[in-house]
Amino acid sequence: RYARQISRPGAYFPWFTNCEGRSLYFTNANELRHIQKWNNCCLTLQLFDPYRYGGDLADLRKRMPLLREILDFLISELVERKEGRYAIRNIQGADENINRDNDTAHLLPLVQGLAGYLEGCRRLGRRPPPEYERTHAGLRRALAGNCRKGLLYPWRGARDTNSEAFTFHVLN
Repeated sequence: RYARQISRPGAYFPWFTNCEGRSLYFTNANELRHIQKWNNCCLTLQLFDPYRYGGDLADLRKRMPLLREILDFLISELVERKEGRYAIRNIQGADENINRDNDTAHLLPLVQGLAGYLEGCRRLGRRPPPEYERTHAGLRRALAGNCRKGLLYPWRGARDTNSEAFTFHVLN
């Protein structure tokens, strides 16, 4: 329902919800259009991780449709393509502070979520959407743009690194 409210495909899970899945922040997703969405990126990791660590193909098969729905939303909502380059569009960062370009908190788990989906497709003998492979490769290059002198920065152009960027790097 929330993805449709902002004219996007797929599934969008708000930051905080009640037990029925209704947002505690808004009644319509347009009210907070540029609020952080990295929780959805993290959901893609959570959907793939049981297979990554347990290897149950039947369980993976059940999880793949929702994983794709979330990825369809994230690619449509977050990914910007300009002149053959990919990046996370300007959006509120995970620290709920300023909007930023190529936010690492969105970028890193989305890269990993796409990698999990692509691996799941290979394991299940399915063909992934071609745009998933291009987007994954493009976002990996964008991630390299957030690194300088061996450090991962919280967004493109950030002057300082922080514990948030380090934590995302370690966890992903």
